Amino acid sequence: MNLDEIYLRILETSDFHIEYLDWLRDKDVTKFSENQYRKFTRKSQLEYIKRLKKDDTSYLYGIFYKTKHIGNIVLGPIDMIHQRAEISYMIGDKKFWGMGVGSHVISLIIKIAKNDLKLKKLCASCASKNISSKKVLLNNDFKLEGRRKNHVYFNNKFYDTLEFGLIL
Repeated sequence: MNLDEIYLRILETSDFHIEYLDWLRDKDVTKFSENQYRKFTRKSQLEYIKRLKKDDTSYLYGIFYKTKHIGNIVLGPIDMIHQRAEISYMIGDKKFWGMGVGSHVISLIIKIAKNDLKLKKLCASCASKNISSKKVLLNNDFKLEGRRKNHVYFNNKFYDTLEFGLIL
């Protein structure tokens, strides 16, 4: 697979597909996510897309391979006073796991944050056992800035939350 064929664009309601719901209901995909505690429907996801499209402090980007929607990345909330934003991401289509897509997507969102929004810092967090997410962030020069002990409860177990930051 050529990573140059992976791109981001603002997610539209017309991008909704049943596989999107399947990702959110997949225990592997949501293993280290608050999404494992939520119920998802076509209606709730369409409302989510619409809400973020109207939100001027957050951007919901679809991750696409050619024309196929394979995941999402959120840039936000954005704090323009402090010139920083949070990021969260999900490669929903497991066929694209382990291929460098996550690292590539983070590099794309860094460019948007720095060049288009003129932000100075990005922040991200993940559960301490989420090896893939840690690797993606470290591959993009994020630095570990902190650890919150026993901060999240996933899969019947408490985990530390690792807090990462990147000065742009």
